Amino acid sequence: MRTSESTIAMNIKIKRVYEAYAKNDGYRILVDRIWPRGLSKRDAQVSLWLKTIAPSTELRKWFDHRPDRWQEFRRRYIEELTGKKEELEVIRGKLTTTQNVTLLYSAKDTEHNQAVVLLEHLKKIFYECKVWRNPRRIDLEATDKTHRSNTPQFWMMHHYFGWCTTFLEKLVEKSGVCCEHTAILLYQNASRMLNFQLR
Repeated sequence: MRTSESTIAMNIKIKRVYEAYAKNDGYRILVDRIWPRGLSKRDAQVSLWLKTIAPSTELRKWFDHRPDRWQEFRRRYIEELTGKKEELEVIRGKLTTTQNVTLLYSAKDTEHNQAVVLLEHLKKIFYECKVWRNPRRIDLEATDKTHRSNTPQFWMMHHYFGWCTTFLEKLVEKSGVCCEHTAILLYQNASRMLNFQLR
């Protein structure tokens, strides 16, 4: 059975490669361009070294793990990621065939590193591709024809749902935060307001 994208988003995480291996790490992908210093391949227990998804050498050297350059680094790295569709698809493929995927990095700073940006970007991709385009999403135009389209309750829900949709889209666009669970709850609430089931 194919794993749902909302579940997939919960099954991907990041972890420092020097931390102890855990069974629930699942498929471990190293996302550094340079192999971690002082760590053997046996101890690292890396399933895949996806070095090409790491920031370019120029960007990595410019960033130099300086927190004051974090926002600009994040912006530039996301730009680079838009051209790495094959690498992103590799990660996506592992997520659909394994229970968990862990993105590994070697940086000491656990809050300002490329794995943090990559994780946010992947979740945003899952969100845009599978939440807003999910076949189970309520089609308001179709609903208008088959459900209480002339009732005040329908139009109240219609405007409420539209406002929430716009809000979530802006939130994801500006912050990169994955909001798929919030969106799913909105769909469920909209369904209850109209008293019908999502197909």
